[in-house]
Amino acid sequence: MAKFKFKHAVMSAGKSQELARVNFNYRIKNQPVLLVVPETDNRNGVGVISSRSGETLSAIAIKPGKMKDFLQERLADNLVKPVCILTDETQFFKKEDIFALKEMAVIEKDIPVIAYGLKRDFQANLFEGSAACLAVAEEIIEIETVCAFCNKKAILNMRFLNGKPVKEGEQVVIGDNEYRQVCHYHFLQEDLTLE
Repeated sequence: MAKFKFKHAVMSAGKSQELARVNFNYRIKNQPVLLVVPETDNRNGVGVISSRSGETLSAIAIKPGKMKDFLQERLADNLVKPVCILTDETQFFKKEDIFALKEMAVIEKDIPVIAYGLKRDFQANLFEGSAACLAVAEEIIEIETVCAFCNKKAILNMRFLNGKPVKEGEQVVIGDNEYRQVCHYHFLQEDLTLE
């Protein structure tokens, strides 16, 4: 039976790089893989999976809240069935999207799903999509990296504005240079600066 796996990490830990590696392993066997991203993530263009190490893949961009409609059309019996569905930036999907992936792909069609994304936002709160992944996943795997300010394990994301930590604001601000991965100790530090 297929499984739903949630592979989470802080920013800059290599989530998209691992997704590209998994995709490559299926592609060299000529097995069709379905790559999807929320259209919210437009950092490198809508429908683009891009790792900091340089891999770039084209994906289908889905508006959060529309996964069920997409899957009903895409997984119709007359289309080629993918051997796996890989999602990136999964935290930006809605709960209903994650449940649709689990129920329509994994349970009904026996297609494994590997969802990659952040677990928490810059205020240490769970994203809606990530919370749903934690609820439905048979496997939860953390991709580890170290703090941007020391060598302890990074477990949180810190947002910066003008080189200073920010603790308030909208949950989603798309970007790269505004964020750093940090350990809990450095997350609590108010006097950090980016050089």
